[in-house]
Order: sequence, then structure tokens, then C-alpha cells
Amino acid sequence: MEQTSPTTVTFSGEEYIQIGETARPFWERGAVSDTPTFVMVVGGVAAGKTTHRRAAYAEGYVHLDYGEIYLAFEKLLGKGHKNIPAFSLMAIDMVTYQAIQEKRNIVIEFIGDNAETMKELIDTMKSYGYKVELIPIIADVAESYKRHLKAVDDDPDYISSHHSESFMLSALKRHFENRAQGRL
Repeated sequence: MEQTSPTTVTFSGEEYIQIGETARPFWERGAVSDTPTFVMVVGGVAAGKTTHRRAAYAEGYVHLDYGEIYLAFEKLLGKGHKNIPAFSLMAIDMVTYQAIQEKRNIVIEFIGDNAETMKELIDTMKSYGYKVELIPIIADVAESYKRHLKAVDDDPDYISSHHSESFMLSALKRHFENRAQGRL
């Protein structure tokens, strides 16, 4: 992979295939439906969003999660590999595109602290024919903070949705913009 500018990355054909093969299992998890469901699990840091998402939506849903894709590339390429961020961004775009194009059920988690962004996302997904469900996870702030510190200490693969939310929102926004401009 060659970086040609701060915003442009060029992948070899082999790298692109590798990205697609890593991304494919993420979008294939979701069931296809005429009226697919877009589930938004929202709540504060360490409130239990990931635990709930993984348990309640284990089957039949694309888990649109940049952190999990990032970890898949770390496992494949080794921690610290220079291509992981770029590969992960391309993969999250692939998963987003395939899931929406194929009308697959999607589950995603957010902090959800920006009402305008959440409303725009809900309205756009509805316009694509999705039924939208909002699942709030409410937890004691002090207890959540303790869980967060424990996860940071105990789990080398811990990635808070606080850190990955912007990547997922950006992937969705790119998809929406490309579709609006007739590029999809």
C-alpha cells in the first residue's frame, strides 16, 4: 500500500482482495429483508452497549463496528502494522455499502450524545426502507467508569465506542453522500 497524500491511499489488487475477504464475514452475518431493521444501541462509555449488542443481536445482524474490524486486521497483520488503519477504513466502507445495498439487518452502537446527528441518521435509514429501533442502555456513571478502567487494564483489545463512533458515522455519511450524488 502506498500513501500518495494525506487523504489518498492506493491499494494493490492483492491488498484490496484481502480487505474484502476480511470484511465479507461482517456483512454476511446480517439477514436480508424487504424491511430490514437498523438497531442503534446508545449509552455512555462502559454502560454495557457492546455486551448487549453481542448478546441480543448475535444472529441475523451486521455488526457495524469499526473496532471489531480493526481487531480483525490486527489479528491478520499483527499489532502495529502500518496498514491497519487504512485497511480498516476501507473495510468499514465495504461493510456499510454491502449491508445497506443488500438490505441486511444492521446493529450499531453509539454514545448518542448528538441529537441532530442521531436524528439525521434515523431519518436517512428510514428513507432507505429500514425500520429503526433505538435501544438506550442506562447505567450508573460511577459504576460505568469503574468498568471502563477495568476493561482498559484487563483487555488488551478493548476499544471504547467513544473512540470508534466517529469512524462508523463517517462511513455512513460517505455512503449517504455517494448515494445522493448517484455514485451508488
